[in-house]
Amino acid sequence: MDQMNLSPENQDPFYKPAFYSEILHQTDLPGPKQAFYLFAFCLIFVAMIGSLLQIWHRQIGLILTEILYIFLPTLVYAKSLRLNFRKTFRLTPINFKTACLTVLITGAAFILITQFAILQERFIPTPPEYAKFLEEFLLNFKGLFLIWGILLLAVLPGICEEMLFRGFILSGFLKGFHRETAIILAGVLFGIIHLDIYRFIPTSLLGILFGYLVLKTGSILTAMLAHTTNNSIILFLAQIAPPEEVRMAVGEPKQIPALLLLTAGITLVLSFRAIERTKPV
Repeated sequence: MDQMNLSPENQDPFYKPAFYSEILHQTDLPGPKQAFYLFAFCLIFVAMIGSLLQIWHRQIGLILTEILYIFLPTLVYAKSLRLNFRKTFRLTPINFKTACLTVLITGAAFILITQFAILQERFIPTPPEYAKFLEEFLLNFKGLFLIWGILLLAVLPGICEEMLFRGFILSGFLKGFHRETAIILAGVLFGIIHLDIYRFIPTSLLGILFGYLVLKTGSILTAMLAHTTNNSIILFLAQIAPPEEVRMAVGEPKQIPALLLLTAGITLVLSFRAIERTKPV
């Protein structure tokens, strides 16, 4: 006589494997509506509470804003929608070559976008009171221990903001829009959430660059590295520059030499051509 099979599936005709309901309800990726909903939620809290926290205490306020109103809402909403985290956030490793090329691309883009901001200053001058605010902001971090400054102003935003914009939001837009439209929209929203009308276009351009990097390589780590590199450059320059040069850079920025701009442009193009896509998610 054969041994009776007492496995759960034979005991109960309605039995389903433990992972069945999870697969059934998992939507894999967010849609455009979910992307806009999450952005609106984060924008409201960053504008209404995050800005006040940073007025109260610049460093603690920044940490709380990035974690409580950008990073955690992104993870919680993604979890509540039963999304595939690996696909949504493109959590794919990158190799050393890709990392180096990402840093080169970011450095070149920093020079070109800075030049754009200088040209913008001629047509849309920064008001003196706002220039004073930017000057105080940069000088406030001038005496900061460099490693702590990089962690606070570069690594933390690089992780938190990229999870939101090049992770959840870009994935959502790609589900409803063409590739270029999705990248540009995510970049524009990235510019908006910084709540800086005078730096809106340069910040949006950076966001668009980060989006192209993610889709070119298939990994959000390139955007995180690029974001961190960009902010680190700003922090490093503010650290080594005398206070009077910081004031000049904010109020009356100097023209970047043409040879440097040409070199940056060539570096950007060649590095983008050389960068490789990682294993698809």
